[in-house]
Formats: sequence, C-alpha cells, structure tokens
Amino acid sequence: MNDKFKLDVHISFNSYNKDSNHSIEILINNDSFYKQSFVINERKSIKIDKSFNFFKPGRYNIEFLWSGENESAEKHFNLENLSINYQYIEPYKLFYYPTENEYIRSLKHDNLKLAQFKKTALEHGGFFGWYGSMKTNFLVGNANEINYLRINDPFSLNNAAESRILTILDQQKLYKKVKKND
Repeated sequence: MNDKFKLDVHISFNSYNKDSNHSIEILINNDSFYKQSFVINERKSIKIDKSFNFFKPGRYNIEFLWSGENESAEKHFNLENLSINYQYIEPYKLFYYPTENEYIRSLKHDNLKLAQFKKTALEHGGFFGWYGSMKTNFLVGNANEINYLRINDPFSLNNAAESRILTILDQQKLYKKVKKND
C-alpha cells in the first residue's frame, strides 16, 4: 500500500446549543471521517488529529454536517482550525448551506432580510449559527500533479479559488503551512 497519500488531518472546533442536543459529522469525499453527538447546554471544544488516505492525486472535498433536534437562538458551530498535511485551509473558504426551515425561508422571502441572510452565509468567517452543511474543495498531490489537475479540470478553468494540499513536505514552503504542534 502506498502511504504517499496518507495525510494528517487536524481540525479544531467548538460547538454549543442552549436548548437542544446536536451532532456534527465530518465527511471527506462523502466518507465519514468523524461523528459526535453533543448534549444540551454544554460547550464543547474538540481537537481531531487523524490521518486519511486520499489514495491518489485529485480533487477532494471536506464537509461539516451540523444538525440538531430543535432550533435555538443560542447555538453555534465555530471552526477554529482546518489543516491537511500541515497546510491551512481558511475557514472562510467553506461554502455554507443552511438547512431549510421556516425561519430560513422567511429570511429568503423578505428583501431586507435576504440581504442579511446572504451576508451571514457568505461572510461567516468559520462561525456558523444555523444548522446546515459547510463544504470546500481542495486539490491533493505534488506540485506537478496539482498543476496538471488545474490545467485539465473544468472547475479550475473557471478560476474557482481552491486550496492546494501538497504531498511532498519540501514543496510546502510555497503554500500556507502550519507548525506541526498547532
């Protein structure tokens, strides 16, 4: 088995819901990587340090699914750190898809509230107050593999911003890097 694509994944987040039990599941390319349930009115800070085998160079995604039994005005999911192979992926790069419910629908059907909804969904900074899905894409491979993927991929041709995770540590100086102890 080739361990070239078995990379360390470090995630830290905190969550809270005053009025309901809730859960967080993390998927990498739709494979469950982490799942935990949290009890009502308990603030939790979680640090995950696990490896994941990406198997080959390519485009991958990571998705955070946050759900709960009941809505609450006092709840949050705050993504503090996300790094793969010691390379930082900025939380603001995650696309935020709030779960449709009566409150979200009411925001979308009022022009004044719609502007605030869009601002909150697009400018979250890693802090989420509505249940939903948070997702981003990234490329994995060495510098040559990533350049090949970017040249030959329709998603990259649209100039979509995405993170690059290099498998060769010596090439990481070219991209955002975190200390191994962070």
